[in-house]
Amino acid sequence: MFSQNLRDFFWRIKGVIVLLSKRIVFVSLLLLTMLIVSCAPASRYTTETKTTPRSRYYRTQSLTERFPPSNETFRTGRTYKWVTSYYGKDFHGKHTANGEIFDMNGLTCAHRELPFGTILKVTNPVTSESITVRVNDRGPYKRGRVLDLAQGAAEKIGMIDKGVKELHVEILHLPEFD
Repeated sequence: MFSQNLRDFFWRIKGVIVLLSKRIVFVSLLLLTMLIVSCAPASRYTTETKTTPRSRYYRTQSLTERFPPSNETFRTGRTYKWVTSYYGKDFHGKHTANGEIFDMNGLTCAHRELPFGTILKVTNPVTSESITVRVNDRGPYKRGRVLDLAQGAAEKIGMIDKGVKELHVEILHLPEFD
């Protein structure tokens, strides 16, 4: 009788040990899998480069290399002939480079180098229409273009139908900074 109880006791202990060892193995495998997965690099961090460039300058030049600052010093009263485009709907309500909210119907413009607050007189040489705009953003970022007008300014000067046009630009006021 005692040996039977002892045998049952050992069988129960063996069952508990087997059950515990299965759980330990399961938990160990689960933790090991989580460790391996967490150490694997995410696909968005791969070191592969894209094979189809967006433009011929992709991956070869930084923004300042693509659009180097001109060595030109801007002076009040001087008139320039600049290739000008306009922008509007896609940027309406978003922040400009100087922190203002962009109004596509406003009389503002973007230039890569002129200080914010510069006042420009932009004239369409074909129609002789002119407007006064203020620089409050950076751009344009297309090669060959110098000035980006807000859509409202482009409508008043009559260049909406063309999209890109060479206009006469006179600097009326350059802000001075300490």
